[in-house]
Amino acid sequence: MKTRICLAITVASLPGLAKVHSQSPFIKITEGAIITDREASFMSVWWDYDNDGWLDLYVANQDYSGPQANSLYHNLTNGTFSKVTNATTTVTSDALAAVAADFDNDGDEDLFVCRHNAADDCFRNEGNGAFTRLTQAQFGKPVADGTVSFDAAWVDYDRDGFLDLFVVNGYPVTENDCLYRNNGSGLFIKMTAGQVGPIVNDRATTYASSWADYDNDRYPDAWVERWTGSGFLYHNSGLDAPGFLAPVTEGSIPRENSRAAGQWVDYDNDGWLDLFVTGSSEGRTNSLHRNAGGLAFTDVAASAGLALHRHGHEPHRTHLHRHPRTPPPLGRQRRRHRPRRYGAIRVQPVSVRACAPSNSRRLRIYGPG
Repeated sequence: MKTRICLAITVASLPGLAKVHSQSPFIKITEGAIITDREASFMSVWWDYDNDGWLDLYVANQDYSGPQANSLYHNLTNGTFSKVTNATTTVTSDALAAVAADFDNDGDEDLFVCRHNAADDCFRNEGNGAFTRLTQAQFGKPVADGTVSFDAAWVDYDRDGFLDLFVVNGYPVTENDCLYRNNGSGLFIKMTAGQVGPIVNDRATTYASSWADYDNDRYPDAWVERWTGSGFLYHNSGLDAPGFLAPVTEGSIPRENSRAAGQWVDYDNDGWLDLFVTGSSEGRTNSLHRNAGGLAFTDVAASAGLALHRHGHEPHRTHLHRHPRTPPPLGRQRRRHRPRRYGAIRVQPVSVRACAPSNSRRLRIYGPG
């Protein structure tokens, strides 16, 4: 069967674009609003908001010159996209990130948007392309706290069957991150340090998180990255104290100081998730933390050929769909999952092709050819 892969890269005045080497070459798409729109885009999320089996694209826009609306592009199933206007695109406020998930278990993926200069937003998917912007009475504290949010993650941290919400705050100011528990009726309750641990009492300039069950106890653990200083690794206490996230201080990950973001992936197919963290503009190198049976981590980036000086943002892992209309089961949310095994992986440096820098951010899409 054929494999289809779609790749989106948000460019923020970068000096170069990665040139992807693959047995299946990518052809640059040059037409359509998804390409020609000139917006100050920051992050994006692929999601099938209308449940037609094809991934659509939501782009979070942020410009210091003034608030602007975000953009939603509907997949027309023929390699093109149409720009859509609905409740998710009419709010004008600087947005830094968006995450999609079915938090109310109704079969439709909803959307949470992190805003830099206003309260965050949650849009409930009503089906048929319609969304409702939720109020505090409908959704809870996440849309009322007014923190400086930089990232968010849907995660069922206590494994009660309902997706909870973790919001990363604190750049450029020092703020606590927030963990909100879904009470099962769609209302989110703000948790305290006494309930879930110091993950909500860090008072740090954090800006990204990545959740995964790194010790295979079926409870998700968390890696939280900081702009300054070492990041935070939290272990979910699991059956001993479900949902309590204790800080980890041993191993190579707590010493990580890259001012970049990380992603969990089992790169060596040994059944244990490892952590890859990109480098930064300060000359810090990429790091690859190999998981030794869920007990400790060792940075093996040098031996893997990944200890390069690169200014990266968040690395992403994608799902390979055997057929575009039959994606692998994602459960109730579009989140980071343990990858399927496709055989051994070789990690090698990828060359960079220079391109002229631009003051405008433009979304570049590469599709299969």
